[in-house]
Amino acid sequence: MSRPARVRLVLLAAVLLIAAGGLAFVFWPFGPDDVPLGPTVPTPDPRLTFDTPFRNARPGIDYVGDAACAVCHQKIDQSYHQHPMGRSAVLGTDKNRIENFDEASRAAFMAFGNVQYKVALRDGKMFQTETVFGPDGKPVSELEVEAAVVIGSGHQGRSYLCIRDGSVWQTGVSWFPSKKIWDNSPGFTAGMHGQRPVLDGCLFCHVDRAELIPGTANRYTQPLIAKQGNVGCERCHGPGALHCSEQKAGIAPHGVDTSIVNPKHLAPDLRDAVCQQCHLQGEQRVARRGRSVFEYRPGLPLELFQSVFVRHPDLTDFQKSVGHVEQLLISKCATASNGKMSCTSCHDPHASPAPAAKAEFYRQKCLTCHTPQACVAPPAARQAKADTCVACHMVRASSSNIAHTAVTDHRILRKPRPGKGAAGLQFDDLPIVPFHKGAHGPDQAERDRDLGLALALAAREGEQVEPQTFGEAIARLKKSTALFSDDVEAWTALAILLSLKQDMAGAAGAAEKAVAAGPNHEIALRRGAEVAVLLRNFARARDLARRAVAVNPGNPENHSILGSALSEAGEWDEAETVLRDALKLGPANAAVRASLALCLYRKGDSRGGRQELERACAIDSRQAPMLREWYRNGTK
Repeated sequence: MSRPARVRLVLLAAVLLIAAGGLAFVFWPFGPDDVPLGPTVPTPDPRLTFDTPFRNARPGIDYVGDAACAVCHQKIDQSYHQHPMGRSAVLGTDKNRIENFDEASRAAFMAFGNVQYKVALRDGKMFQTETVFGPDGKPVSELEVEAAVVIGSGHQGRSYLCIRDGSVWQTGVSWFPSKKIWDNSPGFTAGMHGQRPVLDGCLFCHVDRAELIPGTANRYTQPLIAKQGNVGCERCHGPGALHCSEQKAGIAPHGVDTSIVNPKHLAPDLRDAVCQQCHLQGEQRVARRGRSVFEYRPGLPLELFQSVFVRHPDLTDFQKSVGHVEQLLISKCATASNGKMSCTSCHDPHASPAPAAKAEFYRQKCLTCHTPQACVAPPAARQAKADTCVACHMVRASSSNIAHTAVTDHRILRKPRPGKGAAGLQFDDLPIVPFHKGAHGPDQAERDRDLGLALALAAREGEQVEPQTFGEAIARLKKSTALFSDDVEAWTALAILLSLKQDMAGAAGAAEKAVAAGPNHEIALRRGAEVAVLLRNFARARDLARRAVAVNPGNPENHSILGSALSEAGEWDEAETVLRDALKLGPANAAVRASLALCLYRKGDSRGGRQELERACAIDSRQAPMLREWYRNGTK
């Protein structure tokens, strides 16, 4: 969810070359008002068009929250809220804390060699602090944030969200209950510095409801947690207002109650989609054109709302957390059941077995299909493992992508084997493939569009992507934007890929098309401003960056690109103000500090410029040689 380090370094290098006079002016192919867009081809709303008997799958049916369900389903409500899904999110001020804050829990720890993280409670609120130290051991930057929302039940871990001007960010510190320690949040690496934008696809699987402000990447209507925090009953059963009103009115259903979804009445693929909406993470998820993840309703095909792409079979990592759906799909238990086996064959979504009862609970699940006599292991070997089937056939191993956690192998193997995929790909293979291949999905043009976006995401996230993958992504996006000229996401992805390929004229054209398609789309505006800076069209860069700041003022990247545009244009006073605003939001951004250093120098404050440069180099020693060279060239 973070801005990929690879893209950041490439853009930084390009900006540094510009400032040093190393990149020639390239003609800007479009003005702000002369980008023609073809006719809009709207996408049908599956909530209206899909043939389902369940009336609460239609738009306009309100969500009522778990409290309304508890009126009639009190016992299930009580057990569900002991289940991990029923405890998926709470406010940071919640008093039922499972975390420790003593020395043994690493409430203060060092990471990445020069970064210290601290966690503390003050006045019932949790605060996390990141301090970056220089080579001399003195602090270079410090940022403290309030952990306003807690994500996770505490079964595997808990992460924390801070909120700034309505924008939501994951903090760099998480709690890992298996070891009762604090450590860096999953996926955080050196240089990320304690905050990454929380997209709606991430919130969807952790909070009951959230309303993304249109056009923004991570800014939400406040309060973020309005009715309840945890994922609730309606995530699996659909909006409950219609069902509640008919129950209150005494309207008895004839046969299956179509006012609310019960997944057991769904066809296997639609039943499984209810679990897959959160438990099928895949490698990339792409929202269908014109759709939002929060629009999905149980009883409808998930693939009409988003495309999920998984690793190519030869690259699949079966030790990855949130990979159970892909594992179960290839298990003999599932494939031999002809669609009868599902997640709920073994897991009760309304209650979790007590820890002492888990082994026998899951053993009995296995014995619904198998007999004890079917096991050929010697009795002594079986008793050594408490005669639990999962001990041998669903081995737990360390997660490959989340530290301090373990995953259970849902391939249900007769004989355990490594969880890593096989060798490599054939020359013509792509690294990701679509998970859903059923009859519900849209036409081939829409599928190609989503694959293009997914490949673009893979390329941007710094994976080992072959040149052919870049080519496939660009080709699909060009074809898609020719068909759907108002597709702001596709135009934006195309602009980024073309800039990475050093096709700056093409990137500029795609960026302007993105802005024309989404004049208040934060990412399109920011990408357009970045490309405009690279091509030295500073007037256009200023305009687009200012608009990005207005759309999402809590995002330091928007301030950063505006500061770069102003600085390159020689508007030093305003540039200094904007760059300092960016550093208030993200004080450990080495590139912004370097820009501020040159700004101060050109304003006549050479000492202040040198100090900021040294801070930038101390924050990110990997970039220090490039930053120093750029500063020398800029001050000649």
